[in-house]
Amino acid sequence: MNQMKLHKSIIFIKNMLAITLLLSISACSWVKDDLDSCDKGVKLQLRVVASTQLSTSINSQIYFDEAEETTVYVYDANNAFVGEYKQSSDDLRQNNFTMSLPLNPGTYHLVVWSGADKAHYDLNEQNVGVTNLNDHTLTLKRDQNKIQADKLLPLWQGNISNVVVKENEDTFIVVNMKRDTNTLVAILQDTSGNDLNSEDYSYEITSDNGTMNYRNELLADDRITYPAYFVQTAQVGGDNEFGETRNENGSISVARAELNTLRLMTDHQTRFTVRDNNTGKNILNINLTEYLLLTRELATVGPNKLSDQEYLDYQYNYSIIFFLTPTGNVKDPYVCLTLNINGWIIRLNNSDL
Repeated sequence: MNQMKLHKSIIFIKNMLAITLLLSISACSWVKDDLDSCDKGVKLQLRVVASTQLSTSINSQIYFDEAEETTVYVYDANNAFVGEYKQSSDDLRQNNFTMSLPLNPGTYHLVVWSGADKAHYDLNEQNVGVTNLNDHTLTLKRDQNKIQADKLLPLWQGNISNVVVKENEDTFIVVNMKRDTNTLVAILQDTSGNDLNSEDYSYEITSDNGTMNYRNELLADDRITYPAYFVQTAQVGGDNEFGETRNENGSISVARAELNTLRLMTDHQTRFTVRDNNTGKNILNINLTEYLLLTRELATVGPNKLSDQEYLDYQYNYSIIFFLTPTGNVKDPYVCLTLNINGWIIRLNNSDL
């Protein structure tokens, strides 16, 4: 009789253990904005690379310093939206930019955005089990005149497909992040030593680069205008190759502006213009992408040369000094035959500025 009771007790304990195990497994089920802790799933680490071909970690500390709140959007093998996981910049830094995603066994596609604040970007509505991966788009907000005049937070994007999660195993993956925001510091300097005042000029970048899909590819969009978000008249001194005449303080005034724009692509034209506010005429009007690529051959990453697009993805902070030579022509007051791009002097045989 005692053995019978003991046998029943053992069966009862086994059943309770089985129920507890099932409950703990179901706790790993992942729903939008409601993640339970789970020992198994995906360990995702965010890295910066020069290109997917090189797979070389580059300037990761820059990303670590700049990264804002990061959101991972998860889609299943049928490209249906499963859920999202958010992590603050402080948590990312504390965890060496590794995120734990308690995903159930299966195959997934992950899309990662960092810095996509709601004040400046719209993501298409995500509904669990309904929204398709191919409908995933991020769009830059702009006013009714298609102008975006704010200084943007650094926007980073990464995505990875065929992430396989197995039962009771950790899946370790690395997501390569690319920076989609580009910053341009433009300086106008008169080679004859005349002072320039930044308030006399209007600066803007124009491009149709305001909407991206889950692959970080640009989609059809209106042409957006990005005016300067900061301008100043700065003093520079010292000798240079043009031998300008200096004022009594040994310096001259140059016009300086800061602008930003989203992803630069070789197959999308991005223009930079500077307008003289006094005459209403453009003194500069260039294909910005072409001019930035003038320094590609001068830049190397490891033992390999970068392609044009890889260079544009790798280099996202640009400083250009436009050395303007007066022509004496009121209609076309300046010609620019020399540029300094990120410290490299570029001389032009002829100019289309």
